[in-house]
Amino acid sequence: MNKRTIEEYNKIYVQNQETIKSYVDYWKENVLFQWEWWLLVAFLVVPWLLFLRYKNKERLPEILIFGLLWINTSILLDGLGYNFGAWGYPVQIIPYLQKALPYDLAIIPVTFMFMYQLFPKGLAFYVANLICSFGASYIAEPLSEWVHLYEINDWEYIYSFIIYFILNTLFRLLTLKITTFHRE
Repeated sequence: MNKRTIEEYNKIYVQNQETIKSYVDYWKENVLFQWEWWLLVAFLVVPWLLFLRYKNKERLPEILIFGLLWINTSILLDGLGYNFGAWGYPVQIIPYLQKALPYDLAIIPVTFMFMYQLFPKGLAFYVANLICSFGASYIAEPLSEWVHLYEINDWEYIYSFIIYFILNTLFRLLTLKITTFHRE
């Protein structure tokens, strides 16, 4: 790298650090311990408590594989959408971590893990997938937007619906492939 490139990078790095500091100040003054913050804490904890209570022990490894696929993909896609300005999160649990921690680590994966646990096969899976993808896109996302936990900038609910449906289908196939391979 040449000196000019390094100087440009350092300038951007300093600006980024200043932006982060400003956001942390905003977070401390306007978000931390507000009711919305506590709601996000509940969104992070309650789904996993419910999963621990109602999990299918016989299929636990399979269901966890499905959930881990969702967690990894949610974090990746959420980061991309946030960085490209498609959506934002005015309220976060911790300002330094992934922007939508409760959604990416709990709400999305656990919801779809329960769906997969209850309807793992055939037509029932696809119907449940349609219903859950619709509910996540056209009920959960608008509700999150309504209480100002989520802000859409350049996104449509139909995109979410399509992504949820396709990813659920792909993750089911991949999970079945992994678990079948492991059994052989």
